[in-house]
Amino acid sequence: MNLRVSVILFVLLGATMAPAASTWNGPAGGDLDVAANWSPSGVPGDNATANFSNNALDTSALTMTAIGNLGGGVGCTFNVTQTNALTIAVNGGSCRLAGITVAAGAGALTFANGAGNAIVLSGGNANVTLPFVNNSTNAVTFGSNVRPVPGGGSTYTKTIVFSGSGDWVFNGPLGGATSAHLAMTKTGLGTVTLAGVASNSFDGPIVISNGTLRITSPYAATNNSIIRVLSGGTLDVASVAGGWRLVSGQTLAGSGTNQGAVTIDAGATLQAGLGGADTSPMNFNSALTLNGTTLLTINRTNAPNATRIAGVTTLTYGGTLKVLNAGPDLQAGDSFALFSASAYSGGFSKLLLPALNYGLMWSNRIAIDRTILVVATTNFPQTTITLTPATTFQTIYGIGGNFCQGDQKLLDAYQRYDELFSPTGLNFSFIRLSTSFELTNSRFAGYDDANVAVTRAFRARQPSGRITLTAWSPPEDLKSTGSAYGGTLAKVGGQYAYANYAGWWTRTMQFYQTNGALPDYLSLQNECDFTPSGTNFAYEAGCYLNPTETATKAGYPQALAAVKGAFQSNGLGAVKFIGPDTTAIAGGKIPNYVTNLPAGSLFGLAHHLYHDSPATTGTAALTALDTQYPFATWPKFMTELNPFDTYESAAFTNQPDWMQLAVTMHNTFVHERVNAYLVWNVMYGTINFANGRPAGTETYHPLGHFSKFVRPGAVRALTSTTDANLKVTLFRHTNSPGIADRCVVVLINTGASHSYPTLTTSNLWAANPLQRSWKVFKTADDGSTSFRLTLAEAESGAGLGGNRSLVLPPYSITTAIINNGFASSPTNLAFTVTNGVLNLSWPATHLGWILQTQTNPPATGLATNWSDIAGGENWTQATIPLNPANRAVFYRLRHP
Repeated sequence: MNLRVSVILFVLLGATMAPAASTWNGPAGGDLDVAANWSPSGVPGDNATANFSNNALDTSALTMTAIGNLGGGVGCTFNVTQTNALTIAVNGGSCRLAGITVAAGAGALTFANGAGNAIVLSGGNANVTLPFVNNSTNAVTFGSNVRPVPGGGSTYTKTIVFSGSGDWVFNGPLGGATSAHLAMTKTGLGTVTLAGVASNSFDGPIVISNGTLRITSPYAATNNSIIRVLSGGTLDVASVAGGWRLVSGQTLAGSGTNQGAVTIDAGATLQAGLGGADTSPMNFNSALTLNGTTLLTINRTNAPNATRIAGVTTLTYGGTLKVLNAGPDLQAGDSFALFSASAYSGGFSKLLLPALNYGLMWSNRIAIDRTILVVATTNFPQTTITLTPATTFQTIYGIGGNFCQGDQKLLDAYQRYDELFSPTGLNFSFIRLSTSFELTNSRFAGYDDANVAVTRAFRARQPSGRITLTAWSPPEDLKSTGSAYGGTLAKVGGQYAYANYAGWWTRTMQFYQTNGALPDYLSLQNECDFTPSGTNFAYEAGCYLNPTETATKAGYPQALAAVKGAFQSNGLGAVKFIGPDTTAIAGGKIPNYVTNLPAGSLFGLAHHLYHDSPATTGTAALTALDTQYPFATWPKFMTELNPFDTYESAAFTNQPDWMQLAVTMHNTFVHERVNAYLVWNVMYGTINFANGRPAGTETYHPLGHFSKFVRPGAVRALTSTTDANLKVTLFRHTNSPGIADRCVVVLINTGASHSYPTLTTSNLWAANPLQRSWKVFKTADDGSTSFRLTLAEAESGAGLGGNRSLVLPPYSITTAIINNGFASSPTNLAFTVTNGVLNLSWPATHLGWILQTQTNPPATGLATNWSDIAGGENWTQATIPLNPANRAVFYRLRHP
């Protein structure tokens, strides 16, 4: 009975007994391990308080030198009220802390411990909270090593709670070789700075409910599973060189403020809001790059009704966007604003939106106005577009434009190659050039030198691209007029000078051969059926070649035979001839020429479509030409048409100006089954040569919907639609073994109302989820929203499947791309180094992979700090000047 009482008494006394307190009373430079330096005598031990309150003492260089522990096994609490500075050099043993309290007005507290001596956060073998209170205007500073007490194999968590208005600075790593966990909660108005450059191993949660957590090293918080920034808190990473990265396995959550550039790596999560039904925004003040999972919450009854990523300068979409509905069922018309930034780029690879009730569908407007919208489907007219890629027609040789009669000089002078030939621009894969070789009129000077420069720039950017060369006129001495303008070939001794003409063409091609700039095709004469009457402009030059020779006009058949013979005799027999390059196809122009030629004279047919009305009434002529010259045996090239010609524009009154070219291109691909389409007036009517930007919307945007995405080697395939207002063209890209076909669908809504088609894509998705993707580009005016070849939807990965639905605004152009068309397995980078320049290359099967670089010192390793090289996903080769300041530079390809 007495034993039981004594035990109970001991427990009660222990619970109510105040811990011991000792006050520092030692000399300058004194040792905290010496009992005599404390009053009452004795080194503070378990649960004790170490008071520093004597303003008369010099405490600027105190030490710990004994192999022992200040604070015993559990730790003591430092209570600092003195106004003079307190600096403790831990040179032996460890200083075990259970808490720190620094009063208002107190001097600075500094733990100047070295790497081998620790400040140990104790509290025993238990989950404990360690109060760190600083109300002084002076910071509390820690040296190299602050860690929780080893847990003896346990998984206890020590949580530091920072409160008060003062600051805290950690100059070394937090954590260490210990099985205990370290967490952090920030409640006071002050700032906690993690300034250590080494990797911190503390891995507990970080909660910032008030004040600021400042991170100045990219390695300071890489192991914490979650960093939660609440509405009164700030995460400041602005001082991290190159921006701060949330690495795989981590989550950044909350509704506070984030300062500095942030990248969410693949495998990491950005979660806006406080969780549950909360829809508070998450704020940033710099660039934000999303490569992981972005988790947002919507609740139609809240205000605001969605957690929003706000305040960003440049927001780069990527990775997965997952939206959760924490409120009641959604209704038609519900709109949720998810992002707010000054500039946007990229696209999400996967979009996971809440399920909707029957009769509703999501409208993804993130690329337009950063919203997602619930729309009703039950009253929409249902349209089906059937895609049948197994039924194929002509192979596409390329899409592009003309650089003739001076435009080639303009192109080279202003170096608009990337805007026109690169995937980031219009991605031209076929161009047409004109020669003025040996002409003496200065108006035509320099064409051929410019052609060589253009050819080299084009080949560098379009290895599989094609070039055709033609002439507006041979030299003046070969013309009946003695001029580049008007007339036909000259006569010598009463006979047309075919041999001289052939000699001139031979010298011309030898010039290109010598300069490594041979074209893929040659057409003898631009618009051989027409000579303009003017003599003021280069494009008014001409030389009439008749279907048959007459007394007043040289014959096209004779001229072609002479040139082909000369080429054969001079080692140019491999040149492919296309022609006759007439102004139009109406009136039997093509057969008038072709029927007079020996079989095999031409590789393919080339023509223009002036006054043929290809967008309206001329489709019958297009079909008739393919019937007479089937695509299977006669490649066809539409080599010139000026979209600014108004002969057909009346049919498009009150429609956007992009409609005429869009419909024209569709009709020529579908009805005539052309293999190539080239526009006229690129340097004035398509782009502004002075700045490279689109010259209006009449040409650039409709042309881009085809040229940017339909590549050489694609085949046009069968489609059908139940909406008569829709014109649909399907192109199928068959890739290397192991790479799924990539399908490009161009849809033109010629109607005055919206169309809501469903595309039969369920059987088109790649078997490998890494090759699945869905991208949608639009040109339209949809209410107050304008699309200009705008990326409107972007998803990828295993979540894609089934049929896809689209919303097509009135008088709009939409290009949908199914599958990415590149390999899913890694490849090697090939390289050479020449004169300080690194030349990288990789297989065409990996066009679309993202080129990355990093400059970590070798000792740091390759796991962190990779950054994307802008535009690298559009290349299969790169030329990079080497910077001697970077002792180690690494490159790799990353699957997007």
